[in-house]
Amino acid sequence: MERKIAFFFVLVVGVACGLGVGVLFAQPVEPPAILASPPVEVVPNPAAKVRDWYDVADIVLRVVTIVVLSGGLLGTFAVITSLRASAYSQIYSRFQGVLLKLAEHPHLFERMKREEYSLAEDDPTDPHSQTNPHRFIANCIVNLYEEAFLLYNARVLSVIDTVPDDYWQSMLGSMRSAFRLKYVRTHWEHRQPSFSPKFNRFVKEEVLPTIA
Repeated sequence: MERKIAFFFVLVVGVACGLGVGVLFAQPVEPPAILASPPVEVVPNPAAKVRDWYDVADIVLRVVTIVVLSGGLLGTFAVITSLRASAYSQIYSRFQGVLLKLAEHPHLFERMKREEYSLAEDDPTDPHSQTNPHRFIANCIVNLYEEAFLLYNARVLSVIDTVPDDYWQSMLGSMRSAFRLKYVRTHWEHRQPSFSPKFNRFVKEEVLPTIA
């Protein structure tokens, strides 16, 4: 997708510059002389210089307009590239942060395999409520996948994907593995109102059936 977008913008800029150069250097073609015609006396026209000035100004204005539009297209492409790079960086850094935290505390990963999230952990008034440290890791994991999902379904200018399909397929495989953890899955089940309806529907239709 990125190569197609780059090729499209380069093509548009090239065509625009070519038209500008063509308009700038285009000269009217003199009609062929008729041999049998008698010579015609050319009468100087005092308004000719005025017309020449307007013609040059018109050509310059056209070329400047084309250059500005071409620069706008290149700027749009640069912004799109920057948005994608920023999205990758944020998702990647957050994902690596979760992995490093689990590497420092491997027992939390083991607890997420066996234990189930309870609503009592969300109720600050429950006298028997006990907040588990891996609750925050599970919340971070689900939030991360929700953000990746929303970015994947977002569009720049309603046309260009914010996240490429290959990148999303990688995140989807990671999401399905994470939801195999009992604590992560039950955390999402009990806290669905905290996540977007589109994400919840996607989990139900595309993630849970693959791990059942």
